[in-house]
Amino acid sequence: MEETKNEPRTLGPRDSNISVDGKKMSALEVEQTYDGIPVAGGIVKLSKTVTLLNKFGAEFLGMMFFVMVGCGTAVSTSKTTDFNASSWVLTVAFAFGLGITTLAYTIGHITGAHINCAVTFGLVIAGVCPIIDALVIFAGQIIGAIVGAAVLAGIFNKSNDGTGALGANQVSPNFGKGSAFLGEAFMTAMLMFVVNETAVRKRLDYMPNNKLTGVGFNAPIAIGFAVFLAH
Repeated sequence: MEETKNEPRTLGPRDSNISVDGKKMSALEVEQTYDGIPVAGGIVKLSKTVTLLNKFGAEFLGMMFFVMVGCGTAVSTSKTTDFNASSWVLTVAFAFGLGITTLAYTIGHITGAHINCAVTFGLVIAGVCPIIDALVIFAGQIIGAIVGAAVLAGIFNKSNDGTGALGANQVSPNFGKGSAFLGEAFMTAMLMFVVNETAVRKRLDYMPNNKLTGVGFNAPIAIGFAVFLAH
């Protein structure tokens, strides 16, 4: 049966063509021409205001839950373990890494799932995140982090918070500030390297017609492991 005018058809994993105004285009062409988002069964058109609100809300929720999961794990286990024990470090690192992977899959289709102010700044420098979007995302991250910390403060009190600061980072007595700065700088650089190569850079070495970005839908796994390793 011939397709009716203006009736888009479902996109399959190996079918990047869609019918718009009786004309077949690739999903990429549709996005460029209509400034819309190709989805299975049609195209969703969003105004700039709604899009920015969506990005703010996504990063707000992402950062709030990330703080609750990561710092919450550090606080909840802090009274029963030695901070220098490898098991405690592994547990906290795994919570942060798995938290990023889970949340990146959750809000990645809205903002790309930055959930990190340094990542947002790096993506602006790389030219893949507009400055206005970055400011909105940054605001969502800051407010989300504050709300997440407030929730943790409501769950834990000083008597059961062995970290003394809701799991906030502080320089270890065994390291100087210069060493801490160097470690943070290089681990953040590693995270940005992974983000750029798995979620940003275009790859045409497989399924070239679909023009998948990085490693496609598996980027959050690599990024989550990068956060895990950095911790």
